[in-house]
Amino acid sequence: MHPLLGWKLKDAAAAWENSLDPESFPWLADHKVGDAIVLPGAVFAELALAASRAHFGGTLHECEELNILVPIVFDGEHARSVRFDLSVRDGSFQIQSRQRLSDDEWTLNAAGRLRVASGGVEPSSAIDDPRGASDAVVVDRATHYRLTGLLGLNYGPTFQGLQRAEVRGQTLSASIQMPDSVSETASQFLIHPALLDVCFQSLVDFFHADIDSHRAVPLLPVKFGRLRYYSDAPVRRFRTSLRRRNERSLLADFELLDASNRIVATLSDCRFRAAPMRRSDQAQPACWTVVPYLQPLASEQSLADLPSSAQLAERLRAWFDREEPSLLRHAYFKSSLPLFEALTVSFARDAFQDLFSRRSAWVQRSLTNPEGIEDACRPLFRWLAGVLRDEGLLVERSAGNWQLVATDLPSAQSIWRTLLRDCPASLPELVFAARVGRRLAVLLTKAREAQALTEAMRLSHQAEALYQDSSSYLGTRLAVQHVLRSVAEQWPQHRRLRVLEISAGASRVVQELLECFPEDRLDYVIAHPDEPTRARLQSEFSRHQCVRIASVNADNLELTCDARLPGSFDIVVLRHWLHHTPHPVGVLAAARRKLARGGLLVLAERHPDLGADFVCGIDPRWWQQSAQGEPVSRLQAPAAWEAALAKQCESV
Repeated sequence: MHPLLGWKLKDAAAAWENSLDPESFPWLADHKVGDAIVLPGAVFAELALAASRAHFGGTLHECEELNILVPIVFDGEHARSVRFDLSVRDGSFQIQSRQRLSDDEWTLNAAGRLRVASGGVEPSSAIDDPRGASDAVVVDRATHYRLTGLLGLNYGPTFQGLQRAEVRGQTLSASIQMPDSVSETASQFLIHPALLDVCFQSLVDFFHADIDSHRAVPLLPVKFGRLRYYSDAPVRRFRTSLRRRNERSLLADFELLDASNRIVATLSDCRFRAAPMRRSDQAQPACWTVVPYLQPLASEQSLADLPSSAQLAERLRAWFDREEPSLLRHAYFKSSLPLFEALTVSFARDAFQDLFSRRSAWVQRSLTNPEGIEDACRPLFRWLAGVLRDEGLLVERSAGNWQLVATDLPSAQSIWRTLLRDCPASLPELVFAARVGRRLAVLLTKAREAQALTEAMRLSHQAEALYQDSSSYLGTRLAVQHVLRSVAEQWPQHRRLRVLEISAGASRVVQELLECFPEDRLDYVIAHPDEPTRARLQSEFSRHQCVRIASVNADNLELTCDARLPGSFDIVVLRHWLHHTPHPVGVLAAARRKLARGGLLVLAERHPDLGADFVCGIDPRWWQQSAQGEPVSRLQAPAAWEAALAKQCESV
């Protein structure tokens, strides 16, 4: 039995379960983030490899799109039951956990897919060894672990296996010497998590100067694009390639090598997310410099010389047409989006079936007279009942006698797995849909449960990924970035470009502008009503003096910031935020007043669909009332937003 994967469950085709805690596995206590003992992300990779070996056999193993959704944090008192469920049909898997010996809901911690390994790289072929290059920066063991400590990554002896690293540009080569406690048990694992974690640790050595000057934050793994395992030879060194980095995340590849530089395993497209932590040892500046910056005349600041809306729209359409082969947006809207709507219907029917079986009299009364439902639960209940009626799955046979109609609609679990397989970029939205769907019957009857889940999802790192990379929102983010780049390319040399962005979540839009526009000619204000989000943004953009973080009043767009803000803006971006406000038309008028004459107002909103209303609708603030008193989504059709914009702007 694999020490982490555990025992195979008899009541499932391919599922395993184990109990994990620092008492049973003392080496886990050596992995701390801040003061918390956190299950290493490398454990999820090892679980996937172990399941592949147990199910497929053989020596070559491959895993793809392994997303770490929720970390497992040990509370010091309770062990965690960890379950690995593998779909024998398509190789997709889920890793879930809950407190041991409890009836708690299972938490979905990670998901991915196993593939039957097909070779690719010949592990017998040695690769070039770049060590010893004259231009390499050497980082020894003591320096490396001093840097991790400064970031709040407090590794115990088990996780202190890096001996020496050489950094050359975007590539790092390092040697490993694991402690005896790891070497003696290494044969029980495919890749011991402590060893793989050392590879991930190496990323800190790229940012030596930033860490020493307290301008860096720890990076934690959230996704492994592809993991390939070729050989059980002992790993003696590894290479890290830094592919892309911004303030919030980075992308890296890893090659694990044996003593002869033969490849043992590779990990590609690994994404790490910044995890700012409060630190008590933050040093105050000992000195500073005064830097002058470009300040146009007041008469010039009141004007903005921008392309017309029609010109920008035409450029945007042409860009999307060119990028369609890689974006696959048409496929998403034609294939995946209908499945999301089917998933909503399936979850709704399951929930009502549960309520009919357990609380039949209450359901009958509530469908006839919804005033008996808790106020916070009523809009979602009525909306879901309407969805089922529209689909012909809920009918009133006689006055006050409601029944569910039999259907051949696939199960919610089957639809969910199909979406995960065919549209992995939608994972954040799928995670939220699963969290709502599996507890939907409870959420329709207990307002406190719905409120707690709303807050938990708002604080989840998946919320950030949702608005940045999920298929439903990726297109609008790219569109906004393209518009800003188009403006920046033609902006006059003697003018500062002033941008205000208000988004539903933490924003990555500014990164595109920072890459193509000089910082000494840019004023970029990110406004957000949520204090924790502002604190995270402040930490992430602390190195960019041109980026300022402000609070915003949702009624009048009044901005509050410690730093001085521009009096007007050339561009105002409202991204997936306007529909949250109580009076969108009034907010648009306030945004118009913040624009310089001739400025550009960019509005990005999601098209209304069942999937968005299902996930967001557990929050009663999501709903408006129609003239007939029915709950109506705050999302509006494009024509409605266009009409609202036309009242405020000269051209749309």
